[in-house]
Order: sequence, then C-alpha cells, then structure tokens
Amino acid sequence: MAKANPSLNERIVEFGIDGQHNLTCSPAVVHVQPNWEIVFRSKNGEPFAVQSKGVSPLEQADIPGIHGSPRVRVRGDAEPGVYSFACALYANNRIYMDAACPAVIVDW
Repeated sequence: MAKANPSLNERIVEFGIDGQHNLTCSPAVVHVQPNWEIVFRSKNGEPFAVQSKGVSPLEQADIPGIHGSPRVRVRGDAEPGVYSFACALYANNRIYMDAACPAVIVDW
C-alpha cells in the first residue's frame, strides 16, 4: 500500500469509479522529475492496468495493478515533456477504460 503522505519525490495516482459510472484518475496530470516515483493505486483495491501510449518516461511502460499499488520510477534519462497513458479498471463486473489519463509531465 502506498504511503498516506507521499514524499517530495513521489506522486500518487488513484483510480476509481464516480457516481456516474465513469473511470476517474486523480490527479489527471502528474508533474515529476527524473528518478522520482509514481505510485499507482485503485481507490477500493480493484485490479487495474496502465499502458504507455508511445514513448514512456517510466522504467515500465505496462503497469499492472493486480496485487497492491505498483511503484514505478521515472527514468533518469527521461526527456522533459508530456507523456500520455491509458488506463483500465475492473470493478462491478465491468471493465472501465480511459484512453487519455493520466498525463505525466516530466519537468527539469
């Protein structure tokens, strides 16, 4: 499980389902720097997956969230820019998908 209070070099991205049955991603935009970490998790512990949509600044481009909250490091050589990811979450006997969330922005 991710820490309740992330460190300065860690960002938490949480997936869930809202009252309208839409997949949510909070925050939708994540600012990071090389060698920082992103912790991906689902609000209620549901399985999920995050997939890079092209070049990834992360050390892992396919991120399964089957058991717990994966922690993924931003590559030390990640170029500054905006990187797109898609995510899917399995809840309520359905697969919810968002083709444009989260956006990861690498700042220097």
